[in-house]
Amino acid sequence: MQERLQQIIQRISGLEPEATLILFPGFVREEWKSLCFESGKAITGHAILNPKQIAQFLVPDSESQMLERGARVEMLRENFKAPELRSALPKLMEHRFRPKFFESLDRALQKGRELFVHDEEARIFEERLNEKNGPDERRSEFFGLNRFWDRLLELRDFKDEAALFEAAVRALREGGASRIPFQKAICLTHFRLSPRVQHFFEELSRNLEVEWIHSSEFFGDAKEEGAPGTLLVSRKKTHSLEDGAHHLLDQVLSDPDHEVVVIEDQSEVRRTLEPVARERGVNLQDARDPTLISHSEEIKTALLELDLVSRNFPRDLALAWISAKDPDRGDLRRRIIESNFEPKGNPVFESLLRRYRKRMTLDELRTALLESILDFKLPPWVSKVIEAQMDEWVRGLQQLGTEKRGRPLRLLSRELSDRLKTAAPPVPPVRHEAGLRLYRVDQAVSFGLLPDSRVHFFGVSPAFFEPKEESTEWLSGRDLETLSFEFGLPDRRSRRETARKSLLSWIRGSSRSPVFWEYEYDENGTEVESSLLFLSGFSEFGISSEETLPVHPDVLCSLVSGLSAPRTVAEVGFQEREFPMGFLNSLGNCPFTAYAQHILKLYDERDPDFEVSSDVYGNLLHAAIEILLLSKTDTEKAFQEAWEKTRKPAWLKNERLFRSMRARALEILKTFLASESEYRARSGAEPKLQEADIELVREGITFKGRLDRVDQHADGLVVLGYKTSSEPPSG
Repeated sequence: MQERLQQIIQRISGLEPEATLILFPGFVREEWKSLCFESGKAITGHAILNPKQIAQFLVPDSESQMLERGARVEMLRENFKAPELRSALPKLMEHRFRPKFFESLDRALQKGRELFVHDEEARIFEERLNEKNGPDERRSEFFGLNRFWDRLLELRDFKDEAALFEAAVRALREGGASRIPFQKAICLTHFRLSPRVQHFFEELSRNLEVEWIHSSEFFGDAKEEGAPGTLLVSRKKTHSLEDGAHHLLDQVLSDPDHEVVVIEDQSEVRRTLEPVARERGVNLQDARDPTLISHSEEIKTALLELDLVSRNFPRDLALAWISAKDPDRGDLRRRIIESNFEPKGNPVFESLLRRYRKRMTLDELRTALLESILDFKLPPWVSKVIEAQMDEWVRGLQQLGTEKRGRPLRLLSRELSDRLKTAAPPVPPVRHEAGLRLYRVDQAVSFGLLPDSRVHFFGVSPAFFEPKEESTEWLSGRDLETLSFEFGLPDRRSRRETARKSLLSWIRGSSRSPVFWEYEYDENGTEVESSLLFLSGFSEFGISSEETLPVHPDVLCSLVSGLSAPRTVAEVGFQEREFPMGFLNSLGNCPFTAYAQHILKLYDERDPDFEVSSDVYGNLLHAAIEILLLSKTDTEKAFQEAWEKTRKPAWLKNERLFRSMRARALEILKTFLASESEYRARSGAEPKLQEADIELVREGITFKGRLDRVDQHADGLVVLGYKTSSEPPSG
């Protein structure tokens, strides 16, 4: 393996490299640059490229012709103003008032265009789908929109990514291969290529030497010590994700240079692991965190004032802004919580109304955002990220000549947020020389990444190996399945296979028995799916050992800093001898949640909302049902009596909100009566008790509760519970 790595580095290094390395999605460019530098080799700017850069060599001026997402959306929005286009697409126009209509239109169009090589193949696909799945008006309109889009790009001399690869294929056929500044290419692949990209590289291989290396070739069948021919994985189970992070770091810190952590790239996994590592002074060596921008608190703070003004000062954002700007302004915070407020005339908010107006140009928005960043004293990288996105946005609109146009602030806010969610994270200016290496499970294992290392899988869920069925506004899940079956397009099965191969490549790259960490409960106290079932489905390896770890003693202290609490659950003693029945429900879900809620009395301080809280709403409906069953009155009278009996939130003095809540409650009561009549006719049961108080005494501890209802049936008593939520009870 090391010999092959050195061969690749030798071929791509130097002032006149023998070959160029082409990295497809799944590989990280910074990692390969580091491997070259660690070998003492220098590389040029053309040594490591991506497929799009290769295509741009073949199409002169393509960089200035490429439309970025914002420009594409703007062009769709402008062209849909034409009555002729609107009348030609009646089915699509039914959704024109849906939020982000043009963004979803562009997303579906771009994703669909990757699936066919040229217009003729698109026509074949359309005919085949009509034949196999039947005609579909919306699908046909999308195929028509695609033909219109191709013609529009041609007339205005613009390109999207699909058009770029198509133009690059034409250039190769016309003898344009001389524009490529190398003669050999080494292509590293991990996922299956889209048909359009695959077609381009097939044409490229006819003009120069192309060597293909798939990530699955990087590691052979590694043998585990003590079990010849068999890969063995040990399994450790913890109470929660945070418990697992603490236990994991306990183990890897004993030998951090030979331990590697592989995660599923979910925000909750990073959000849990990174703070625990920071508390322990551990540097995480991560080439680039894809979630850095989308989940960064600094970025959220930078956009806070823009969101606040563009959404007309919603109470939750106003409170967040006050907390970030001036935490000592408790008087203003209290006034906002207790009453409605008007930003106009309020000196605290007037400055924001001057900074962010109802309509702004992109240059004005850039200036306002940089002022906000300075006010909050955010780190320099935040302004660089914001400016990079604004520069790209402006360049795209300059192509259309609309960069000076004023736009509604709400539209600007939404577009900027969407851009930041999908933006590439910045390369860290300084890399730690030492620390715990962190990788993503769907990342390809590059040569040389795992010398003499043990791999720990952390936060990898079973859902990663069972991708959901893909569908877009253009092509349904069934359409995609049909095309993949008949034309070999990438589908859910191929993505599942890639996920399995990713896991296996990390396991085979581990020099010692890898460890799979899983947890029993998520942050809401709900039990999560065990990994044992899907791990057992891999015939390539076995489970060598299983271990269940206790709640980590550092977890409680990190949750409640400053609270003097025992470090282990075994030492806890308490004086209370009486609990609500809800304690048993919490205990059934998660013992730690029950302990925190009912013994330590922990709670979250939520601000009031315009929706009635579930407990108040449930009490109201319970009372109305009791009246309905006892007095046989109609739903409106039952609601009125229940309303007078139960506690009323202060905000319901607002007549419009009260009418809305009343209408929903009456609809539920009418549905209940219909279901009740059907149930009693079918079962023959009759109500015996309603809202009955009960007690349960066990070992000197009393649990008190209330039964919603007990029915008398020929076979005995039936206990019923009413649930107003659409979710099934979790207890």
